[in-house]
Amino acid sequence: MAAASSWSTEDVLFLERLSAPNAVINYTRIAGRLSLHASSSGLVLLAYGPTSLKEAVLSGPLIAYTSATPAAPARLREVLAEVRQQGYAYCPGYVHQEALGIAAPVRGAEGAVVAAPSVIVPNESSAHAVVPVVRSAAGAAALEHELHGRAPDEVLTTNGDMREVAPTLRTHTP
Repeated sequence: MAAASSWSTEDVLFLERLSAPNAVINYTRIAGRLSLHASSSGLVLLAYGPTSLKEAVLSGPLIAYTSATPAAPARLREVLAEVRQQGYAYCPGYVHQEALGIAAPVRGAEGAVVAAPSVIVPNESSAHAVVPVVRSAAGAAALEHELHGRAPDEVLTTNGDMREVAPTLRTHTP
């Protein structure tokens, strides 16, 4: 599964989704939303987002989808610091125990994070192999924007099929 997303209010909005046959469970839907604090894309957008957004999410209700979801403000602060330090979100079991989300930031012209492509893979140790692919996809979207003036979300959702991101993701499954 691959998703391109952006944030709106305190949710992450999924702009596109691809699923392989027999893919791991995934609750996202095109034009669907999840809480910023629970999804890999949301955590990337939140980690690099405005302080006012972080404070709004931290002071609001934090839903625990599973026991792994960072649903306490102190834990969420730790996770956001990890995302900024690593440069990606790695979320084992945050929304479903059998699924693991990985997302990386896409920066716009001004350097602000404007999107976060993600993958949902089985919650297994081999999932770390996907991190470089997700980071490369995010970097490619940012470079396409810089070189050709295409918005990162346009690159990630070209003709609704993520054709510029998905082929890389499909060839690097754990």
